[in-house]
Amino acid sequence: MASLAAAPAAVVQPDIVQQCGLTAAELSTACTGLTAVEPEQIAGAIGICPDDWGVDEPERIALAEYLHRRRAEIIAAYPH
Repeated sequence: MASLAAAPAAVVQPDIVQQCGLTAAELSTACTGLTAVEPEQIAGAIGICPDDWGVDEPERIALAEYLHRRRAEIIAAYPH
């Protein structure tokens, strides 16, 4: 859990963008979709993980917080 909190800021890898031929406009459009994702949706998706995956509640909360933060970082990187 601490490793998720200490993870560096999210960045789009330029080599992946280049290899996929993505334009700035396409990345901006993708961010529009990310903007629509609400924290409750992230929590709901993580909350339905099967118990036999061995991810306890504190770990699920940490993962949801991490994904929410990463979402915001990517959106900020590509203003739309």
